[in-house]
Amino acid sequence: MLVIRPLQEGDLEDLYRMAQNAGKGLTTLPADRDLLQRKIERTRDSFSQRCAPEAGLYLFALEDTRAKQTVGISGIEARVGLEEVFYNYRLSVTVNASRELGVHVRTPTLHLSNDMTDHTEICSLLLSDDYKGEEMACFYRAADSCIWTIFARTSPTK
Repeated sequence: MLVIRPLQEGDLEDLYRMAQNAGKGLTTLPADRDLLQRKIERTRDSFSQRCAPEAGLYLFALEDTRAKQTVGISGIEARVGLEEVFYNYRLSVTVNASRELGVHVRTPTLHLSNDMTDHTEICSLLLSDDYKGEEMACFYRAADSCIWTIFARTSPTK
């Protein structure tokens, strides 16, 4: 059976293994045990309300109870960019055109930005490689949506 629950101390090794397999693309979960341990501690403090609500990090584990293994993670960062810089990217299209020259070039352009600072972010969506089938991915996306909805309705606002 699969259950979704807050991330706990005992999830560190499974989380580290998933972060290693994810590679460099998942910047919120680097394969760094110390950093992951700090995220687990921050999650514990957030759920137990030992930190200000705007400083909260709420990470959820997807646990396979039969295998006794954490197989997925997702989270909510209450406010990004308050303690360290938060960069996001915006993709746009630049068009260079000239009828006279017969030129029409569309160039995707990536813009570095800080526009999301002080906003809430759904973060760190990751499934273990063994659980990435289509049905599992659909289940996890639905569960992640439920977590966000329930959390948003039960948590205090700014």
